[in-house]
Amino acid sequence: MSLSAVKVCEIFASIQGEGLRVGEPSVFLRLSGCNLKCVMCDTRYSWNEGKELSYDEILERIASFGLKSVVITGGEPLLQRKSLLGLVKLLKENGFTLSIETNGTIADEPAVEVCKLMELVTISPKITSFSGKVLHLNTVCKLLEELKNRVCLKWPILSREDFEVVAELVEDMDVGGDVPVVVQPAFVPGESFDDYLERVRLLWKAAPEVFRKRRLSFRFIPQLHRLVFFDIERGV
Repeated sequence: MSLSAVKVCEIFASIQGEGLRVGEPSVFLRLSGCNLKCVMCDTRYSWNEGKELSYDEILERIASFGLKSVVITGGEPLLQRKSLLGLVKLLKENGFTLSIETNGTIADEPAVEVCKLMELVTISPKITSFSGKVLHLNTVCKLLEELKNRVCLKWPILSREDFEVVAELVEDMDVGGDVPVVVQPAFVPGESFDDYLERVRLLWKAAPEVFRKRRLSFRFIPQLHRLVFFDIERGV
């Protein structure tokens, strides 16, 4: 792939539905490819679909929406970190505010260089029940150390058991109050709206107890876009 192009799955304008910037109108640049391919992924189409677009093509499409906030997501966007760097610099030169969402599995120098150009880096590690793979906390911790005040942790969960696992991991990482921790009830592809809403309610009730017993702070933020556009898979 050319270093002046990236493989793009989709570009669309919507409202940020999760994480620290929930509710913010943004342009979403979804890149193709993923190195985890989690069982509970709700954007599986991004694993393989996509088209190589030049920096100029991407800039033109992003600018057409008239919004200044751009969210770079996937898939796993840092798989294309070497090609992505030039695009990020171009977007910043054109006045866009950038954030990126990553699973925290890539922390080499090019990945860190890309992330340091962001206003916000959302690291969303996946526990083993999601990805089927071992969670390498050392990589996540390296990113946290490198990125300091521009980073947050976002943990998708499905059950009370997942909640307990995440709370223990956060405690082991000793992130303190410097890193915002978001706990996010995840959507399961194919489930009904009522089932999703009931699970959100159950986890909402469990949240204070799970974290309070470890004296940890967190934010409980469901996937707002899934509640609003439950039956729409793409472009939300």
